[in-house]
Amino acid sequence: MITSLLVAIDLSGKPSFPVERAFQLMRQHACPLILLHVIDPATSSLLINRRLGEAHQALDSFLTALPAEDRDRVTTRIVLGTPHWEIGRQARHHRGDLIVLGMHQHRGSRALLIGSTMEGLVRESGYPVLVVTSAPRGEYEKLLVGVDFSFFSRLALRKALAIAPGAGLTIIHAHDPASTDDPAVIGQRLRDFILRELDMIYPVDEADAVARNIDIRLYPGDPKTVLRAEIEVLRPDLLVIGTHGQPGLPHSRLGSLAIDFLNDPPCDVLAVKGW
Repeated sequence: MITSLLVAIDLSGKPSFPVERAFQLMRQHACPLILLHVIDPATSSLLINRRLGEAHQALDSFLTALPAEDRDRVTTRIVLGTPHWEIGRQARHHRGDLIVLGMHQHRGSRALLIGSTMEGLVRESGYPVLVVTSAPRGEYEKLLVGVDFSFFSRLALRKALAIAPGAGLTIIHAHDPASTDDPAVIGQRLRDFILRELDMIYPVDEADAVARNIDIRLYPGDPKTVLRAEIEVLRPDLLVIGTHGQPGLPHSRLGSLAIDFLNDPPCDVLAVKGW
């Protein structure tokens, strides 16, 4: 269950897939939604005042057009500041547990992600970030979760079950083909890993029912290659990944797998970070 959402809104007047998805999730989970618009303060005070006025007018018009049952759940905020800092700060202030963003304009290069609002939020905020790439066609129905037995994978699995509790769930683990471990042993370890997590979330009978509806798949190979291949076959609505990397440079804290999928998402991507 999602208890509170925050979506960044640009007020450009263009159709906003992230806002559409945020409203769908708000209705599905019957939770509050914060619409946040961030204005860059690095400009003249006259221009800032004009943009503030335009933003208030645009958000007021947006709210007025909403059905009453939606309007009662929505809070609007307009702030000055650096987008990734302000989005994270507002999520903490409003106790949001999911941030919804749109995709950056260009795809495919690691350099495009580094330094972006999305990268800053995933790396620094500690909140799950949902990157929306296309118009919603209803609730999420097909989820794919990549796992590697880590703490971050546990968090990713939990958030996947929370965001779309009725969806079909496929769990993928890619193992080293050069490993001497028996694939059957790895597969049993994977099933035990998932069952332990389900037992911590649900009552016993419910955990068993959820487990029966999870498709568990184990493949040898590189995780990026395996996940991309499975996405081509399964066509999920949402890919869920835990984000972590090696200590050292701050950007490495995202992990190469997260960078790859956030830069070139094949579908909506939910990036879940432990801290």
